[in-house]
Amino acid sequence: MPTASVALPVVGTADQVAEQLARLYELGMDGVLIEFLHYYDDTVRFGKEIVPLLRQMGVVA
Repeated sequence: MPTASVALPVVGTADQVAEQLARLYELGMDGVLIEFLHYYDDTVRFGKEIVPLLRQMGVVA
């Protein structure tokens, strides 16, 4: 059986990325697979800059 995958670039400032992810959540997406160029540093940055915004928006508990 063939499988398919879709990539949706989510780029921008921390506010823009949080808004894009919040919109996906509003459309029914409840999980994402995120890939970073510099995995460790970018993961730490995502946690510090974007996760708090998503919490404020009610997207992340």
